[in-house]
Amino acid sequence: MRFYKVFLLGCIFFVLLSSPGFSKDRKLPTEFLKYEGKYFKGVQDPEFQQYDIALCNYLSKHLKSHYGIEIDPKGFSSFDLLEMEALVKCKKKEESIDSILKFFKSSKLPY
Repeated sequence: MRFYKVFLLGCIFFVLLSSPGFSKDRKLPTEFLKYEGKYFKGVQDPEFQQYDIALCNYLSKHLKSHYGIEIDPKGFSSFDLLEMEALVKCKKKEESIDSILKFFKSSKLPY
């Protein structure tokens, strides 16, 4: 009986670890796979800049398709866009999207 419980818990643990939890449609865009596990030296690292641009483009498309918000991907960092998505996702029904977006200033990125 004890072996059965341990085996069952092991199976559940394996299923939880193997399931992708990063998106609802269960697909990670392939343009991000080449950056998986990489460390960047800083903001001026060319690979970080490519990653940030790819993430900005993906997030602006995601915000448009899921929430109807059109954002210029070149005007915000990927971290700003991630924060926007989190705030829009958690907003109350009576809150307007404009009240959330006013906290973010569009700024040209250095690259």
